[in-house]
Amino acid sequence: LQSSLGEEARGRRQKAPELQKLHVGSERGAAQGERLKIFSGMEPTPPGEETFEAWRDAALVAITDWPGSGPALCRKIQESLRGPALDLIKLHREVCPQDGPEKLIEVLEDTYGPVEDEIEMLYKFQSCMQKEKENLSEYLKRLQQMLKLLVCRRIIATDRVDSMRLQQLFRGALSMDPTAVMLRSFYRGKKEPTYQELIREIRKEEVNVLRREKKSRGSERTSSDSQKAEEIAELKKQVAQLKARVSEKEEGSTMSRPSSFPKAGGARGDPPKCFRCGRLGHISPHCPTQRENAAATEVISYGCAVRKPPQKRYRKRRNQVRCYTCGWYGHTSHTCDWGRNEDFTDVYVTSFPCEVDICEEKSCGTRMVSERKPS
Repeated sequence: LQSSLGEEARGRRQKAPELQKLHVGSERGAAQGERLKIFSGMEPTPPGEETFEAWRDAALVAITDWPGSGPALCRKIQESLRGPALDLIKLHREVCPQDGPEKLIEVLEDTYGPVEDEIEMLYKFQSCMQKEKENLSEYLKRLQQMLKLLVCRRIIATDRVDSMRLQQLFRGALSMDPTAVMLRSFYRGKKEPTYQELIREIRKEEVNVLRREKKSRGSERTSSDSQKAEEIAELKKQVAQLKARVSEKEEGSTMSRPSSFPKAGGARGDPPKCFRCGRLGHISPHCPTQRENAAATEVISYGCAVRKPPQKRYRKRRNQVRCYTCGWYGHTSHTCDWGRNEDFTDVYVTSFPCEVDICEEKSCGTRMVSERKPS
């Protein structure tokens, strides 16, 4: 048994280097076999292909990961192209065979990339601000995408990327963002961090801020709950005191209340009383004596006593109108025939009836004596 076990161990040791070589070879083959997605440069984008921005980002990452020299990388880039883009790269490689893969991507960027001025792209980057309720990490990702375009267009140098990123991050972040406040104090006077270092610090601080907010919310809830409980207890005490006072007042009023009360005059069962004549059965607006015994003033005019009609608020009728020229009722002085007669110069009334009853509208007999003027 010992001899057989020793032979198996020796066989495993001999096979181990071969397995390692096979594993490394398979990894290299897989890395070399990775290909970019297809890009043809046709508009609209055919199904199964990617836009130029997505293809360019994948190609820039693949150039740094793929092993091999420049011609091999150029060949792999050319294999992922179709249609007009492939014809463009073939012609460029024939004219400039010494160019590397970065130059090929730059040619495609100039041909199929977004048409924007360098000044406009730089202004768009500098005017990028953090939005409301946006995390600082998301804002940093947007800045990184813009910086990548600026580097691809050769607008800024690669050694200025870190400084411009940090400067724009502090400029465009919200003034009350707790993560940005911490970063300003942390990186003051220090070297500009890379993207990985910066995003790592930002995410850590965002987690700490969330924890502090949760703790503060929990403490506020407990304090508010205790305060509400105290207020409720105080209100209950006040309600109990008010109830006790009300019950005491009710008991005192029942003890001092007499057994019977005298009936006040003018109850519901009694008839109404008139305050003008003092009789029962009617009220003063409907009093009949008001019409019968109305106050009248005796006016003596030309030896005749005339009873004045009671003053009423409504307008008089035609037969109740009095003429101040002849003293008759039924017309006015403007329509009086006696005043229009020019033959009589001195007219006077010798006798009038002692009274004129307006309600019965009796005719008033008069005897008139006239004297002519001497001619």
